Amino acid sequence: MKGIKFDGNHSYDAYQLFLNSYSIGEAEPNTNLVEIPGVDGAVDFTEYFGGVTYKSRTLKMQFTFAADRYGLNTAYAKLQNALNGRRVKIVLDDDREYCYTGRVSVGALSPDGQIGEVTLTATCDPYKYKNKARTVTCSGHTVGKGVGTAGGTAATLIHASVTNAGGVPAVPTFNGDKDFYVTATERHTGGSSDTYLNESESLPSGKDTAISGVEIPAGATQEFGFCCVGEGDLTVTIKLQERSL
Repeated sequence: MKGIKFDGNHSYDAYQLFLNSYSIGEAEPNTNLVEIPGVDGAVDFTEYFGGVTYKSRTLKMQFTFAADRYGLNTAYAKLQNALNGRRVKIVLDDDREYCYTGRVSVGALSPDGQIGEVTLTATCDPYKYKNKARTVTCSGHTVGKGVGTAGGTAATLIHASVTNAGGVPAVPTFNGDKDFYVTATERHTGGSSDTYLNESESLPSGKDTAISGVEIPAGATQEFGFCCVGEGDLTVTIKLQERSL
């Protein structure tokens, strides 16, 4: 039975709901146009602080209960207790590779003879996210640029490449088994260059950590380099939650 999953619970299997229809609202851009006296048109500051951002989008889902009139109130109460006001992960059977994340409101029960209808409205993030994050792991022996600082002796790095196959830029996270530094690597004729992304402070071990301002453009591949503080074996896992509008 085609339907929608809420935090892994299918609308029919868990709540006895037949899906009648759903609509996905637009991801409206946050535009910033400023009118200046004496200037034709408007000055566009939409991307002044970085890329385009978007407003929340609305998902509306209309269902009919499978329960007859004697079980409607019980089924409706179960649905409200499970979802009303909660922020959940939403997966459409029509688009199972992606999920939306948003807060759900359960509308009023509309009984009509033997059947009952209900509309669920979810205020969601503008993006839909790949259900499974892209994961890349690299390991090897590294020599850092010094203990507690990115300055000092030359470093020996391990490298990994990450491709963003999503439709919009995505932010990678890094997790190492030791405190470590991250570089953005550029390959070019005659060699390569590594630019440190967290030169002032190493990233902590054992924690998925993003670096401010670091993202991978849609359709792009970025190579990163890694070295631990000091010298030693290092394993780093990079995760990328790809997304699309």
